[in-house]
Amino acid sequence: MYIAAPARSSNARSSQKMERSRLGVLRDIVGGDRPVDSITKADLRDYVEQLLKLPANYTKLFPGKSPSEAITASAASGAKTLSAASVERGVQAAKSLFAW
Repeated sequence: MYIAAPARSSNARSSQKMERSRLGVLRDIVGGDRPVDSITKADLRDYVEQLLKLPANYTKLFPGKSPSEAITASAASGAKTLSAASVERGVQAAKSLFAW
């Protein structure tokens, strides 16, 4: 619903795809079946901590694994983590969602 909102529909398709991907990581880390108003600041701090540990291209490196599973798997392999800019984009996506 958020991605398809009229004010956001002018975004390019690729931007919407990236936004959907970033929000998917948020959903996977925080818990997708929770009501939005049950998400706390502590949950969002944990989200940022997990983003800092998340391997870059985790869906390609660890296909079929959740972000948490990819973090565990990457610890053994020494995979490169997300860049600071990627983490910031994930944080901005979450901020936009909650501001909406």
